[in-house]
Amino acid sequence: MNKIISAVLLISIIFISGCVQTKGIPTGFGPSTTGSLSECKNMNCEAMPEGNNKVSCFVTRNLCYYKIANETGNITICESATPAGMQSYDYDQEMCYKELAINKEDISLCNKITEINLKDSCYEAIAKELKDASICGQINDITDKNECYKNMAWLLKDRSLCDAIVDPAYMNNYRKNLCIDGFK
Repeated sequence: MNKIISAVLLISIIFISGCVQTKGIPTGFGPSTTGSLSECKNMNCEAMPEGNNKVSCFVTRNLCYYKIANETGNITICESATPAGMQSYDYDQEMCYKELAINKEDISLCNKITEINLKDSCYEAIAKELKDASICGQINDITDKNECYKNMAWLLKDRSLCDAIVDPAYMNNYRKNLCIDGFK
């Protein structure tokens, strides 16, 4: 959850700052402009002093790689992004894999993700895209798995999917009942 909040905060800072030129970051790069692969590669974030500009540079560079990977469908571009764990910045290789998996509707790309929560959210997103509830079974976290089955039951209007929800004993079938109540 903290990673998601950090990512949203960092992205907001980048887009709020608009076209402010920071050394190493192309002016105006954002959702309305298209960066090129060479622009991404030329962002020399490693040479920047520690601080907010360096963080912004890594996030922007990784967003650049992510955008081009999605436009081209080329997974090798994701591998140019800052690897997870190498820096503490959220838009890394694994986020790129997730977004590309959703874009290409390719569950095998979720398997490249090592961070469990991100992998689980990748599986859930692919399940929704493909309208395939069986993918929910690959989710590790029981709460997320149950949520996936509930969402798929509602999406597919298939009450029998609620039966796949297994609540811990202390929950007294709360999630399963919530799922079933959605059909009343």
